[in-house]
Amino acid sequence: GGTSRFGARANFTLSLGTTSASSTTPTGSIRFTVDGTLVATLPLTPEVSPSVATTALLPGTHTIAASYSGDGNFLPGTASVTHTVTCSTTYTGTVKGSLSLTGSGKAFCVLNATIGGSLSVGSGAALAVVGSSLPKGSLSAKGSAQLMVCGTRTGGALTVQGATALVVIGDAGHSRCAPNTIAGTLVLQNDLHGVVAIGNTASNVITKNIDGPGPYPGDVTTVSGNHP
Repeated sequence: GGTSRFGARANFTLSLGTTSASSTTPTGSIRFTVDGTLVATLPLTPEVSPSVATTALLPGTHTIAASYSGDGNFLPGTASVTHTVTCSTTYTGTVKGSLSLTGSGKAFCVLNATIGGSLSVGSGAALAVVGSSLPKGSLSAKGSAQLMVCGTRTGGALTVQGATALVVIGDAGHSRCAPNTIAGTLVLQNDLHGVVAIGNTASNVITKNIDGPGPYPGDVTTVSGNHP
């Protein structure tokens, strides 16, 4: 449970207890879900407590659940916690003109907002843009920390260069990040800490030198299903 700042790593570990007097060690697997979406299935081993670490939690409150499969000696079970993700500064409603966000270590959130101009985020700052609109503007990030853009419409390009953390531009699966409608080109360049961009509408997609893990165990950089 608890809270974390957007873009910070949250770690969820399941500690199994037993009322059995037997010295038998539980076997089987653990399924982790976030807000009802399965994000990882991990084997249960005596040496390691099953855990999932992620930065891909959007602002707000989430339910993280772990379900034990059970085995011949132990019954199945489920445990859950709530976890809240916060922001340093949040913008909602109508923002006149362009918005330039700077400040290393800060987490900016643009939630259900309309931006009159363009939106940019600078070096070391994390940014979540959810359910927002930039009717006449573009969205750009250069050297940013984590960036998630979900369910947002832009009037120009969306460009992410040299990000130092995970980049999610639409991922309706694990990250529960709705695809975006981008009037211009989606550019992903020199982003080596994980990139996911799935199912977006964009006039063109340009990728160069992108790599890294995805938001949850077993995920990898994925750019697919984007279309004009």
